[in-house]
Amino acid sequence: MSSVVEKQSFSELTQCPICRGDLHQGESEWTCQSYECGSSFPCLEGIPILLNEANSVFETKTFLAQNATFFKPRGRMRAILSDCLPTEQFNLAAERVLADMRDRLRKKTLKPRVLVLGGGILGAGMHVFAEDPDIELVETDVSLEERTQLICDGHDLPFRDGSFDGVIVQATLEHVVDPHRCLQEIERVLRPEGLVYSDTPFIQQVHGREFDFTRFTRLGHR
Repeated sequence: MSSVVEKQSFSELTQCPICRGDLHQGESEWTCQSYECGSSFPCLEGIPILLNEANSVFETKTFLAQNATFFKPRGRMRAILSDCLPTEQFNLAAERVLADMRDRLRKKTLKPRVLVLGGGILGAGMHVFAEDPDIELVETDVSLEERTQLICDGHDLPFRDGSFDGVIVQATLEHVVDPHRCLQEIERVLRPEGLVYSDTPFIQQVHGREFDFTRFTRLGHR
């Protein structure tokens, strides 16, 4: 299994998503150390909620109430029926491309640190990273799922410049209001010559409840 970055080590990576100031980690909340800002960010069951609500369609109170965001709750019968229906979401290339990315990263450094945006659940082909003990994964999402370590919005990533060797943003950019802003943030948190894996749908139907905004052609995505 990949090594998951311990929450206490986030201090060397994280910064205030509002002003980019230093953060103090408390048991129940993290606090910005900038006198001008002084924002506080609560934790839910040890998961920090680092949102700049001014630039986000999400609100902290939604997570504290443990209300669903991206994934619609499914009852037992709905889950059974959904699992019986065919899906067009299977990504034939993901495992191959992600394995190539992993191999390239490991040639650059012995222990690559990789940020996953939209990583609350394990995406297609992501087992090649999750099963590698020499990969440090920081898995973030705007949904409280089994792998979510930190809640954040891609428009204002709460990480310092050059913190990551790689970023994986899988089936996520269609769900952000401003994908160009998110890409600028991804570039900011990447180290020089860092690698990015990104995929987005083109003909997939609306999904992700009200958080589905954009479709990309192959060239448009590129």
